[in-house]
Order: sequence, then C-alpha cells, then structure tokens
Amino acid sequence: MKKNALFILFALILLPLGLKAQTIQNGVLVSWPMATGDIKMPDEVVEIAPNCFFESGGGWGDDDDWEGYNNPGAFRSSNNEITSVDFNNVKKIGKEAFKECRGIKSVKMPHVEEIGEEAFASCDNQALKTLELPSIKVLGKNSFFSCSSLESVVLGGELKTIAKNPFSNCPNIKEFKITNPQAQYLVLSGAVLTKDKTTALILLPGYEKITLPSETTEVAEGAAQNVKTLKIITGKSVKVIGENSFASADALESVYLPKLESVGFFSFGQIGGIKLVDIHESENFTSFGSNNISGPSDIAALTIYVANETVKNALAKHYTRATIKIGAPEGELTKYTVNFSVNPVEAGFIEAWIAGPVNVNNGDQVGEGSLLKLECRYDFVNYEFSHWIVNGERLPGSEGKPQILEISSVDKDLTIVAHCNKLPEGNRIFFKSANTMAGTVTAVMDGKPFNSSDLVPNGKSVTFTATPQKGYEVTDWLFENSDGQYVADPALKGKTTWTVTPTKPLDFYVSFERMSGSVVVKYRELSGNGKLTAKMEDGTAIVDGEAIPRGKNLIFVAEPNPGYKVGTWIINTEEQTSTEKELRVNNVIADLEVFLVCRQDNHEDPDHQPVIEGNTLIKWDAVGEVVIPDNVKHIADFAFKGANLVGLTISAGVETIGELPFMFCGSLKKLSVDTNNKHFTSVDNAVYTKDGKELVQIATAYPKEVFTLPKSVEKVRMGAFTFAMPVKKIEGANDFFETIDGMLIRKVDKALIHYPSFIEPGQKVELIQLPDDIKKIEKYACAFNFFPQKLQLPQALEEVADYAFNGAANLVELKIDHCNNLKRIGDFSFKGCFKLASFELPGEGVTYIGEQALQGTAIVSLNVPKKVQIGANAFRGCQSLAQVFSYGMVPPILDDLAFSDIADIDVAVLHVPIGTKEVYAKAAGWKAFKNIVEEEDLSVEEIDTLAVKFSTQNGILTITTLTPSFITVYNMAGEAIKRMSIQEETSISLAHGQYVVVVVQGDKKEIRKVIL
Repeated sequence: MKKNALFILFALILLPLGLKAQTIQNGVLVSWPMATGDIKMPDEVVEIAPNCFFESGGGWGDDDDWEGYNNPGAFRSSNNEITSVDFNNVKKIGKEAFKECRGIKSVKMPHVEEIGEEAFASCDNQALKTLELPSIKVLGKNSFFSCSSLESVVLGGELKTIAKNPFSNCPNIKEFKITNPQAQYLVLSGAVLTKDKTTALILLPGYEKITLPSETTEVAEGAAQNVKTLKIITGKSVKVIGENSFASADALESVYLPKLESVGFFSFGQIGGIKLVDIHESENFTSFGSNNISGPSDIAALTIYVANETVKNALAKHYTRATIKIGAPEGELTKYTVNFSVNPVEAGFIEAWIAGPVNVNNGDQVGEGSLLKLECRYDFVNYEFSHWIVNGERLPGSEGKPQILEISSVDKDLTIVAHCNKLPEGNRIFFKSANTMAGTVTAVMDGKPFNSSDLVPNGKSVTFTATPQKGYEVTDWLFENSDGQYVADPALKGKTTWTVTPTKPLDFYVSFERMSGSVVVKYRELSGNGKLTAKMEDGTAIVDGEAIPRGKNLIFVAEPNPGYKVGTWIINTEEQTSTEKELRVNNVIADLEVFLVCRQDNHEDPDHQPVIEGNTLIKWDAVGEVVIPDNVKHIADFAFKGANLVGLTISAGVETIGELPFMFCGSLKKLSVDTNNKHFTSVDNAVYTKDGKELVQIATAYPKEVFTLPKSVEKVRMGAFTFAMPVKKIEGANDFFETIDGMLIRKVDKALIHYPSFIEPGQKVELIQLPDDIKKIEKYACAFNFFPQKLQLPQALEEVADYAFNGAANLVELKIDHCNNLKRIGDFSFKGCFKLASFELPGEGVTYIGEQALQGTAIVSLNVPKKVQIGANAFRGCQSLAQVFSYGMVPPILDDLAFSDIADIDVAVLHVPIGTKEVYAKAAGWKAFKNIVEEEDLSVEEIDTLAVKFSTQNGILTITTLTPSFITVYNMAGEAIKRMSIQEETSISLAHGQYVVVVVQGDKKEIRKVIL
C-alpha cells in the first residue's frame, strides 16, 4: 500500500509538468515505468515492445523485429507492482515484455495474436491459475516458462506457430485445450501435436504414461523438459527427439522409441533413473548425441534393447555398466511394491526415494533394478535408531548413518521396518572443536565412540579427548552458561582429556591455538581429477591445515588420475608456469596456500588435434600458436578450456564465438583475426565485431597491465575479461561505459561488467567497497577472481547475475545484508567460493536464489527471505551451515536433499516464524532439520530500516539511536538474553558468537544479525 501511495503521489507531481507515465510510439507501448495494480492498456496500443516491463541485462543486439527505443529508462528490473493486465486491443506482445513480473494474478487477452519469447516467463504468482487466449496465432519459445501455478490453458485462436515448449516447467497444468478447428495443432492423450500428428510439441504434466500416435515421428525441443510425473514414453514411429526434449524429467523410467535415429543435445539430461530404453528397430543407431552425452545415465539398472551387434558394440564403448541386448523387450518394466513403517509408530517416520530424486510413498511401486534409499526420521530426543528389517531379514544401514538404508537393486516386493529403541533417562552433551583444522574433539562412553548430541544415561561417564594438529596446542574448554554465553573453565585450561558424569545437559567447545613461531600450510587439488600431498624436505608428511615451524623447505607432489596431468599450480593466488609433478617452495616464513588443477591428458591424441563436428569447433587442447581451421564457422563455448595456448589466429570463415572460449588458458598472449573475416576484427590482442561496436574477448595473458576500451565499443561480451589475470585496470570511458578504479561499469543500468583480478605480491587484505550506485553485478563480473577477500556490495544493488562470483575462491566475507533493493541471486553465482563464510541476505525482498547459487561455500548462517524461489541444489555442499533463518510463513519449495550436506545436521538450527514449525517439519528439504525453533521476530510482515547504528569491538556491542527504543538480543537458539530500553546509546558485553538484535521504535521494528 505504501508503494501504491508513492506512485500516485509521484504521478500527481509529474502531471502539471506535462510528463507522461507511458511512452507510446505508433501504437507500440515502449515503456510504462509507473504501472501498478490493475492496469488496462490504452485503446491505441496494439503492441507491447520487448522488455517493456523487464530489464533484459543489456538490451543491445536483440534479434527481435522491433528495433527498440533508445531510452535508458527502458532498462530496469521487472515490475512486480502490476497485479492484473487487461490487454484491451493489443495484438502482439514482445520478447520478455513481462518476464518475472511476479505480481500478476490474472490477464485478459481478447485480441492477442502473438506472444514473444519468454514474454511471461517466471510470472509465477500463486493466483495466476488460468490462461485463455481466444485469438492466439503465435506462441514464442518459453513464453510462459515457469508460470508454475497455471492449472488451465485454453487456446482458441487460429494457432499457426508454437515455438519451443511455451509451457515448460509448468507442473500444475491439469486442463489444456485447443478449441479452434482452424488451429494447426491438437491435443491428444497428454500431448500437443501438429495437426498431422507428425510432431509432438508439448508433453503435458500430470501423465505417468504417454503413448504417441503412430504418425508421430518427432518429439520437439524441450517437449517434456521438467515434466516430473512422466514415467513411460512410447512412440513406435518416433525417429527424432530434439534438444532437452526430456531433460530433468526426473521420474522417467521406460523409453519405447524403437525407430529412434537422432538424439538432440541433452535430451535425457539430468535423469538418473531410466531403466529401459527400446531402440531395437534402429539398425544404424550409433550414439545418443555427441559422445552419448545426451543419453540416459550409465547405471547397472539400465537395459538398452538394440537392433544388431554393430549398434551394441558402438554403445558398449560408453555404456559399461548398463546391459545391452539385441532384440525387442519382452514387455514393460517389471514393478515391485514397497511398504515401509517405523516400530514403534510414534518414534518417527520414513522418507524414501529413488534416483532423480523421485519420492516414493508407502505402498508405491518402483521399477525393477531401482536404487532405493530410505531414511528413518526418528525423534532423537526420546529414541535412538536400532536396525532395519527387510522382508524379515535384518540389514545394516549406511556406514556412519545407520538410519539410512540403501537397496542397490530392487528385485522383489519389499516390506521394510525401521526399529527404534526408547532412550533411558539422562542428559545430552553437545561438543565440537572451535576449528577442526587446528584440532579435533572425540569422546568415548563404555569403550564405544560417543558423538555430539548423544545421550548419557544417568550415572554413566564420558571421556573427552582434545587432539591438536601438528603445530597447535589446546587452550580452553568453553561451556555454555544459562545466559547462552560460552565461558572458559579455568580448571581445564590446556588439558587434553576430561571425564564427566553429567547431571545436566552440556554444550561446549574446545579452542586450539597455533604454537609460537609456526606457519599454516593449506593445499588442495581443485578439479577432482587427482590428489595433492605435501612434505618437508626431510620427508616428513604435512597434512592440509597443519602448522609447521617457520623457515622450512616444502615439496608438493601431484598425483593426477589416469588420463590426467598437471595443468596449473597456484601459490597464494598466483598462477605458476611450472607443470611438473613436484613443486618446491623454499624458506616458508608466512602462511601458505597451494592449489593444483589437473586437466585431461590427451595421450591418445599426441598432436592435440581439434575436435570438429560439422562446422563447429567443439574442443581443442591446442599447444603453442595455432590457427583456426578453415572449415570452422563456429567456436563452441569453452572450446579451448585448459589448453596451453600461447597464440591464436581466428580464420576468415569464423562467424560466431561462444562463451568463455579460453577458460583456464593462462598463457594466451597473442590473439588476432584474419583480415578477410567478415564478422570479427582484432586490435592489440583483443577481438571485436567487425563494426567495432562489441568487444568479444581479450587475450588471457594480455601483455599490458592497463586495457583501454575504444570509444566505438557499445557492448562488452560477458566474460570478455574473465581469466585475463594480468589486467590491473580498465580505462577509456565512452558514451556507454565508465571506468572507476579500474572497474568497467555499463552506464545505462549501472551494471558492473568486470572487476580486475590482478594481485600485487604481498598485497594487504582490505575491505573492497563497490560504488554506491551499482545496481547489478553482471555475469562473470567477478568470476574466477582471486583478488577480493572482503567485499561490501552497494546498497543500490538489485541483482547478482548468473555466475557473477563463480569460482572466486578467496572471497571470505561478503557484506550484503544492507542491500534492501536486492531481488535476484543468479544461478551458480557464488558456486566454488570455498572460503565464503559470511552471507547475510536481507529478510525480505530477494525473490530468487538460483540453481547451485551457494554450492560448496563455507557459510555458517543463512537468511532465506520470505516469498523467495530457490533453484535446484542452491545450498548443496554447504557443510558448515549451523543456523538457517527462514522468514516465509510458507516454506519455499526445495528438493529433499537441499540441506543434506550439512555436516552437523543433528545440531543445526532452523529458525522459522511463529506458528510455522509444523509445516516446515513436513516440507521437503526443510524437514532435514531436527531442531526447528519458532521466533516471533521472523513473523514481522514489514521490517523497517530505522536510524540505528550498530558497532562491535572486543566483545562489546554498541547500539546508537536518535529515538527512544526498546531492544531485545537473542542468541542463535532463539532465546532472549537481554531486554532493555535505551534513549541514545547503550553498550552490551557479549560472548563471542552470533546474535539477533531487535530494535522497536513505536510501531516500527528493525532486525539485525550481529557477529562478535
């Protein structure tokens, strides 16, 4: 309501000045920046321009037939204030016109004939359930992608064109009709087909089995992408399946396409559970796309039925675990019933799933050969897990987690019972090491290992042992007191063992310190394609994270996996030229980090020949100086990844260049283009489009520290500077870009395009503050950048784009909680930021956290804003998570394994709003938490930013305010430990840790998380 009032007030101010809220040109609505609430298109508007209500991330070079309006105001983030749209006389809606306008609850389109690509993509408001298009003729690619609440679609016009599945990732569609007999498409048995039935354009959700007509010879691009219910697809005449046709159709088990000849890229991508593929009439079949990367996963449960020995032998080169048979399958995949329960019933419940992951409910049937996993979610406060009984036989659970049972191949009906035992009276003890790299804490009770959070029966004793790593020593044992503070016990100072018979619950940790005169050595192989070990010159082994005496000479030894070799050595963020298996570092007098990247060794291709498919250069492990072959028209994404390339000439025939073509090519100094090339040119080791308006790529080993951007450049390709480590700064502002402190910023939308990754030897670690007016961190802007360690994002920031910080391996601290305008955290944006420990999002405003956005980070605490959409695997690999704060009254949708990698899930705490504990405890992904705490302050519908200043120093939290306030300080268990009124300033002494501070001024409230 506040925003609506502001819009109205703003309009009243502007009207006397003669300014318009809308920009209309020749019947085309170009922009309507003040649109809010229920809107109706003016009578004269017959077309909506591309990107009218959505910022596309640059906007130049689109191939749409509308030429665009050169107005900076047109480039902005999506309008979420619009709640409904009456399109009135509109006939055409342009590309991305309403993309991500998530406030839209309903649309009325009586005359709309054409809808452009992604025009309504991600308009996923829960109220947008019906779509009627009585006049539609053209539906563009992904035009309603991820409109996830749609239930009914009625197409009534003379439909002539359907591009790639316009309704991909719309899982709730129950009704889909094409009502006009003049349409060129029809709906039949769960599929949208061309009128002659030869092509299946869309396979609809909600069907477990779809059988295509005998006339159908093609399944189009993306037809069943993200359809989560489909288990069986049959098409006896299908010969071609397009790109991504079944990608992420997780439940798919059986594929009956006996005449299949051609498989598009990633057709069966990200499906782990296909068990039967029938192609037995396809006599010349050779592979599922290039190198079989588009086929089903190679698992032991898979059987492929083929036409002859030639096909079998061709597939056997890739499918080494699957069974390949000649001839037709005898029937459909055999199914078995799975029943499961917990004994006693009140002890808990069981979750079950098969590859995909696809949830399995009690009494469901699963395909023969399925890998079945079950987890007993027991009440660990009152029960302990005992054992599994499967068809009357006792079976062990997983090593280290007996409550998880894995059945590698289902071959019979199963009755599974998880047995739990009632725990005796006693006390639980929680314990850990303050720093596992410095030392560990273990425990024993009755001669058996005792784990943190285990119960100690009354009268029993437990012995704890603190074991420091080499170069460290035990300092203090700190115990939580009644105020939630951890206080050192002076009697245990420096002790390595302690035995206790507890009379109350205990929570403690042990701290370790580095011995005087030592340095810490850390090392890791980053690619997963080999091992790295370290030793002193005298042969003494060094473990990762060990503290050793200063001044030692060290030897690091690479052990690449078979088929791989040493690619790159990195010492303290500096890439080395050596590719030897041994790396020596002498006289180590400061902390040291060594990274190794192993890459594929093309030992079967000693001449490093290029891999060319058709006229596309797919991959080339080139060495030295090379020229692109004359028959190449297209250079694929990542084509030269990891190559020891020194110089490259792009030949005259090259027409397109893919994304990050020189990824990890640290030696490319010379980059030029043949003067006869009609599409590209080169100047000073940088590639531009022929007209000089777009910078495509610079040499990764650019020979100068300063890159000067030509005046002619209007667009910079995302990733053009990524991996160009020698470039210290970018200069040369023009009408389209500005440069500040060496950074490159796009003017029109205030987007950071590149932050230089040049590192001075011995450079001091300082907090980096980006310019205050930056609104977007663009794709690859800080990717694979080892320079930033402490970074404060600008308060005006609205979006962190896909891959923005991907691989920024030295980033430790990120200040982001003040970014109240932030809406989007892109896909893969912080993946591979292994050291990132601080990531505190605002409690609301962020509407999207992308796929694998934080995968593999070291974050300890996480805010999940309300009304946020979370991409797949966003938090996978976040092993250190201990506190998660979810602000939504409705749990955001997650997959079951979203938090499965948390190392201490038994003690991790999920904080949720009052009244939501039960729904979170049952929600997929969220129910992994055993400790769920309700907090009133997470339920606040509106969190105001007050004139309050917080500062911390030496364990003292100081709060300063100009207005009388009431404050409450909570510990991370959700307990209030301080309550007080303040007039101007107060200082509070707190133990080291994290706290939530709530400041109330009248009817306004601000919540802040602080770390001491």
